Amino acid sequence: MIDWNPNLIKKMRLKKGNKLIVFDQEKVHTSSPIGGVIFTDKISEAEGILFFADSASSLQSYLSKILKSIREESILWIAYTKKSSGTKTDLDRDHGWELLSKNGYEGVALISLDETWSALRFKKTDAVKKGGSKAEKQKRPELSKYINYKTKTVKLPGDVKKFLSKDKNAIKSFESLSWSHKREYIEAILDAKLPETRLKRIQKLVHAMSSIKVQKKK
Repeated sequence: MIDWNPNLIKKMRLKKGNKLIVFDQEKVHTSSPIGGVIFTDKISEAEGILFFADSASSLQSYLSKILKSIREESILWIAYTKKSSGTKTDLDRDHGWELLSKNGYEGVALISLDETWSALRFKKTDAVKKGGSKAEKQKRPELSKYINYKTKTVKLPGDVKKFLSKDKNAIKSFESLSWSHKREYIEAILDAKLPETRLKRIQKLVHAMSSIKVQKKK
């Protein structure tokens, strides 16, 4: 049983006065507002959407209906069972979301609902913030650890270096790039919110670098 409380509502990024629709009313054991958030059965008026998916197929059955009716500014959460719950499912943090990707959505945050359920928040890929101003980026430790915006130098994260080093041409190609191109590639990788997204961006980088022919110096 989900313990609907103000802290959970806050984790879901919902605010006082917002309306939340839950696709599995058995998970909602109250009709009273919680943390100022009201439960509704109308998706068109909901600022928050939470769908409980037992499997990728169950998600597929309802997803088109949800995406057609969802408001642009609404917050979309998809819940799936944790491995520790002992419930069999083909969904987890890194797998089973191909249908959402095809519809232009990207997983951006993960929370725990209870001992059985986790929930992944999705946003339109083109709405996911990419970086920020130069000053803002310099203040972000996950970026400044590898990118020096003053000296214009880039240090490869361990996993990126490991993948690039497997192909001599790929690592040479990356080293031959301009500062701005190196920075953009590494920023995109470091900005990934999920391991699956990070891996895809690393693989994209390796593929791009492997395709470049570096001219030998005479």
